[in-house]
Amino acid sequence: MNIEDLKKVAKECGTPTYVFDVAEVKERIGQIRQIIGDKIGLVFSIKANPFLTSAIVDDLDGLEVCSPGELEICAKYKINPDKIIYSGVHKSDKDVKRAIEYGVGQGGRVGTFTAESLRHVELIQKYAKTKVNVILRLNGGNQFGMSKEDFLYVIDNRDKFDKLNIKGIHFFTGTQKKHSSKQLKELAKVTDFLELIEKEHGFKMERVEYGPGAKVPIFAEDDYSDTLLPLKEISDELNKVSDMGYEVTIEMGRFLATFCGYYLTSIVDMKSNKGVDFAFIDGGLNHINYYGQMMGMKVPKLYNLSSDEYIFSSQDLQDKDTKKKYCLYGSLCTTNDVIVSQLPIDLKMGDVLAFFNMGAYSITEGIYLFLSRTMPRVVLWDNGITMARDFVESYEINSIQ
Repeated sequence: MNIEDLKKVAKECGTPTYVFDVAEVKERIGQIRQIIGDKIGLVFSIKANPFLTSAIVDDLDGLEVCSPGELEICAKYKINPDKIIYSGVHKSDKDVKRAIEYGVGQGGRVGTFTAESLRHVELIQKYAKTKVNVILRLNGGNQFGMSKEDFLYVIDNRDKFDKLNIKGIHFFTGTQKKHSSKQLKELAKVTDFLELIEKEHGFKMERVEYGPGAKVPIFAEDDYSDTLLPLKEISDELNKVSDMGYEVTIEMGRFLATFCGYYLTSIVDMKSNKGVDFAFIDGGLNHINYYGQMMGMKVPKLYNLSSDEYIFSSQDLQDKDTKKKYCLYGSLCTTNDVIVSQLPIDLKMGDVLAFFNMGAYSITEGIYLFLSRTMPRVVLWDNGITMARDFVESYEINSIQ
């Protein structure tokens, strides 16, 4: 969408409002598919932005859901369970039963459960009525997944878990990885482990489910010359794994959704103290926290829709270095609510700012209930406005029912 489109949304919907451009995220999916080729499957981790789920599911091979609530989102949209990877570190008896009843793990290229622990394996075995597809998550050095010992225990005792159709391995260690060498080492680790399983434990895995965690630029000073480069640098290796006889699927959240999102917010107060100029928006870190914990130290890409002044690059920052700089704060009663510590553009009361690169995580990671402030509107843009969620009064949630 262009600036005039953003102005239209701001005028008709007010602030604070999230805007997600459906055409833009679909174009990104197409670009990713061109890079990885036909053999590699593509899955969207809906934790990054569940509001995109129904709009893009047909463009994807699958959806990764990580909680009972995310599964219910899929059920609400009547999404085919064959397209669901049911992941997550905590699966209760109730959760596993519900997912099995919905049909997860019982068909399709990607439809499966992940097992993060021996307990998960036992729960799926307990409640499965027929064979259920399962991929075992291998620990990558953090709290997620199984140790190699537990992983191999399941392989060696697969007759005991006769309700599980053990399809392959799940591996994801983190996000915003700066160098492709990290992903290349991870893929080598995974394939070495798969070969060990086949040679020493007599079992050939079929599938590799991999989360690259590829880095995307977010701030104005970042390099946007080729936002797809991190994927291009590992695509050959992904296809080599496929050529080894494995069905390879990659999971993406931030890499897929970041650039389709915008956040509209208004200047609601201004003041000065001891030579420092302050401006306040009707949002805050409860809405735009995923620019990072050091967000106040950097300048995000943004556009003042009221004055047509913008900051899109490091060059813009240099050009405006001598301008008056505002300390931009949110509306929360906490000293942490610093949006930008030095914003070098002219501001006045009522100005509407559009923050770019807001398509992933802010919509779900914001601390929305703090101070019982109104939650933002959510708009999908597809050559027009679709209201996905109106303003929500959080005081209703924060008070005795």
